[in-house]
Amino acid sequence: MNIKEYIYKRKYKKHHHPATHFPSWEKVQSILILFDSDITEKNLQIKQLQKELQKEGKTVTAWGYLHQSKIQTSILPQFRIVGKGDVNIFGIPSQAVLNDLYAQHFDMIINLSQDSPLPIRYLSLLAHAGFRAGAAPSDADLQIMLTTDTDVTVLFDQIMYYIKNIKTND
Repeated sequence: MNIKEYIYKRKYKKHHHPATHFPSWEKVQSILILFDSDITEKNLQIKQLQKELQKEGKTVTAWGYLHQSKIQTSILPQFRIVGKGDVNIFGIPSQAVLNDLYAQHFDMIINLSQDSPLPIRYLSLLAHAGFRAGAAPSDADLQIMLTTDTDVTVLFDQIMYYIKNIKTND
C-alpha cells in the first residue's frame, strides 16, 4: 500500500458513515453524480444522464475529475470539473473545492467512475450524502459488479434499475 492509499484509508475510517437504510426513489430529491471527465471536457453522456434525472424532478449536480492541471470548463452550480490543480499531492481536494462540496447536501451519490481515482473517492467520502452507489469495488453502499470496462450509461442503467426496484419501508 502506498502513502496515498494509507492516508485515504485513515480518512475513510474517520469519515465513513454507512447508509442506515436503502433510499426510496420517490423520496430522493438531490443527487450528486461523480464521473471521470473525458479529455475534451464535453461529457455528453453525463449531461444526458443529468437531464434524464432532472426530467424526473430530481436536483442533479455532476462533478467530474480530469487528470490534467488546467481545466477549460467553467464552474457552474450544477456541473463542475475538478483537475489535478484542485487537489494536493495526496489526491485530497483543495479546501475551496471541499467548501463548495460541503455547502450542499445530497440524498444520493451515484459514482460513475469505474477506476475511481483518489480525488473522486475523496469527493464521495466527504460529501454530505445519505446513500452512495457505484461500480464495485468501491466504498459505496450499493456496488454494481461489472465484468469489464463498460459504458457509463450501462453502469447508470444498472444502478437505476436496483434503486428503483428495491422496495423500502420508508
